[in-house]
Amino acid sequence: MQPRAKKMRERETLPMPLSCLYSVGDGVVPPQEATVEGDPARHENIRVPGSHVGLGFNAVVLWIVADRLAQARGAWQPFSPSGPLGWAYGLMTHEQLPV
Repeated sequence: MQPRAKKMRERETLPMPLSCLYSVGDGVVPPQEATVEGDPARHENIRVPGSHVGLGFNAVVLWIVADRLAQARGAWQPFSPSGPLGWAYGLMTHEQLPV
């Protein structure tokens, strides 16, 4: 781990819920540096397909961000995709896939 990243990780966790999106195929930021640790009831790491530059235009990322922002204040729930989109998301981000 980079010394600067280690120093940043030693900071206090945020008091509000946190959803961290990361990609195994990022190519710039390794997953272990792009994820957060903490209480899973308040912090989550969401794996998405895609490259570093493409994340800002990635339909899956935009869908997840919209889902996160649509939650009512004080009613945060971890990301739990369902229906056909949830099924497709599960196929694209299965832990056994390399990217």
